[in-house]
Amino acid sequence: MTEPSVRTVRAAARIAHDFGLAACFGGTLFGKVVFNSSLPVLDSKTERGRLGAAFWNSANPVNAAAFGVAVATWLPGRLGRSGGGTVPQPRRLVLAKDALMGAAGMAGLAAVLLAQVSLNRRAPEGAVPLESGGVPAPEAGDTTARIQRAVGALGGVNVALFAGLVAVTAAVSKPPRRSTRPG
Repeated sequence: MTEPSVRTVRAAARIAHDFGLAACFGGTLFGKVVFNSSLPVLDSKTERGRLGAAFWNSANPVNAAAFGVAVATWLPGRLGRSGGGTVPQPRRLVLAKDALMGAAGMAGLAAVLLAQVSLNRRAPEGAVPLESGGVPAPEAGDTTARIQRAVGALGGVNVALFAGLVAVTAAVSKPPRRSTRPG
């Protein structure tokens, strides 16, 4: 049995990276837009919170694993371990991607800590009374409502960061333009 070529390993890493980013973007976008907006079909505001907490507490490990794959397949190349033979990309795009990766990681971690630690301590099973997903009901209380709004805002920030990561990744992977002018 022969060892896979460096090109095959790079291609597999690139596919895993792209799937990781796609899962983060798609999952977070689905949760923020589709799932959260569906919660008002439940009459009970605390049941909305309980279902929202259950959904996001289940989605968070999936998103964390997908983001972990994206980071694990981005870092080796950034640390110079991907080998030679690749065409260098514009430095600004690579630095933009680094910044987006760091910001997405920090925003995601902050949202998980606020949601799973803080909100779940304030309400049994995360049953913060909600008007809709991410929008606290008046009966939630001031502090709980502030935390819930912060979690909702961080989710929106993560959607934007993941969209940016997908776009920058596409730009970074684009092969350099070759002149069509005769030379």
